[in-house]
Amino acid sequence: MECRERGAVLTMMDAFEQGRPVVVPDRWASIRHDPSWEPLHEYLGELKWDWFASVIVVLAVKCPAGTTTSPWQ
Repeated sequence: MECRERGAVLTMMDAFEQGRPVVVPDRWASIRHDPSWEPLHEYLGELKWDWFASVIVVLAVKCPAGTTTSPWQ
């Protein structure tokens, strides 16, 4: 949440609010150069990845449970 407080755009919130998956090409390149993401730069830089997807997880009878976010190459 520190990144969000610093102004980082959280695509997982977009997915939850829009009710659909959100895929962001070249996400690592934009995060790597964004100072609002600085608290997570070291952690996010441990693996080689590029694109980013946030997908809504629905449990039982269409009850929104939140989102899951997965970086991939």
